[in-house]
Amino acid sequence: MITRAGTGIGSVFGNLIYCTNGDLNYQRSTASVIDQIKQRITVNCRLKVTDGNLLLSSHSQPAVDFLRVESGAILNLLSTQIKSNLKYQNSGFTVDAGGLVRTANSKGFYNTLGTAAVCSNGNLNYFLDRNSIVDYVGSNQLITGSGSGVINKEQFKYGVLRVSGNGILATNVEVRNRIELGSSTIKLNQKTLIIENENTNALSASGGSLICASESDKLIWKNMKGGSSYTIPFSSDGKVVSNVVVQPIVSGDISMYNYTGNPVSENLPDGIQPFLVDGKDVTDESLARRIIGFDSQVKANITLKFFKNEIPGFKNGDTLVLIKNIGQWEVTPFSKVGDEQNPVSVQATNINANAVFALCTGIGAKMPDNTNGNNNSQGNFSVEQISPVPFNDFLKVNINAPTIGVIYLTIVGSDGRELRKQMFDVSPGKNLLALSELSSLPTGVYFIQINGFKQTITKKVMRQ
Repeated sequence: MITRAGTGIGSVFGNLIYCTNGDLNYQRSTASVIDQIKQRITVNCRLKVTDGNLLLSSHSQPAVDFLRVESGAILNLLSTQIKSNLKYQNSGFTVDAGGLVRTANSKGFYNTLGTAAVCSNGNLNYFLDRNSIVDYVGSNQLITGSGSGVINKEQFKYGVLRVSGNGILATNVEVRNRIELGSSTIKLNQKTLIIENENTNALSASGGSLICASESDKLIWKNMKGGSSYTIPFSSDGKVVSNVVVQPIVSGDISMYNYTGNPVSENLPDGIQPFLVDGKDVTDESLARRIIGFDSQVKANITLKFFKNEIPGFKNGDTLVLIKNIGQWEVTPFSKVGDEQNPVSVQATNINANAVFALCTGIGAKMPDNTNGNNNSQGNFSVEQISPVPFNDFLKVNINAPTIGVIYLTIVGSDGRELRKQMFDVSPGKNLLALSELSSLPTGVYFIQINGFKQTITKKVMRQ
């Protein structure tokens, strides 16, 4: 027993200081008791609990200084626990800025069952500095929320959450400062991961990812700065990583998810070919089809980056086609070829709702005339002629409309950007629509999208 004579109402404590410069093993038998003692782990000391549990004193008054992990110190709990001696009703510890607690406990850092790294029995309280580090090093380890059942209490939220193994969210988790993934993964597991730091480096990864499988797997990034670019590494399986770049139009909170949906071939627009591997959609196993959703009032520009190794079967000279569904199918062609160093980037603008993206192939004549199916079905319009081809200052589109309605003509560049959009009122039968003042467009390949009546037709045109 290590103790200083006194009671749970006293104000004088003994001190036990771990100050070895380097590794120091801690072992304690269940019969060994620590009482009326305050413990400290000092800078450069790496205390490893190899047997038993790290026992803390308790007191009649609430306190969080019965153990202090100081800046530059490491407490390695392995699979053990921090526990109160349960002699009095309150105990607690503090992790200072730069202090690190490492755990491989399969139940995570804290829960109310007494089974996690921080044992909740005996009203064991704690304080995590905003720059303190909690490092999960286990395999398929539960990542728990912040303690005492009060998730919004600042001292319980993670400062820096580091995942050196592979983690699975057991509850919603809030992080005040940053998340460090390295090459590891966090499976969102139908929970919400919340980042409260507005800085773009508040989530870092070098091959690691957030595994997202449904709309219930969410990342909320608070106070994103308008105009800044945030890279978020999503994955469906932890192997193929989808780096999605989010650029908020204005500052605010963004809640989003990104996952691989069902095989895309059944829902593809006419003329679009999915990537196939051994007769199977590669989208079954990769992120060539990505579903992005927002539960947010803040609109953002989304850039999806595809590397060549993400697209089996892709050949030089193929045209990449990004199809997106935001209420209806739209087709944006892309002709660049990505490689291991230079990804193909495709962008969608002003998104704040669910969107389905699928990356496919289409070459010239294979571009679809109708992204909703048969052009001749009842209620659809048809395109009779587009002239002149190539165009110079103007472009005329002759359509046959089924009834009174509205048609939008949109000029899209080869990089997928909308360059010109105009609305036209149409009547049943033949209509002549014209876009003028196009001489400012550079010579090259463009696409004209004709949208209306819940239908979109895309045609390739040349500017001479």
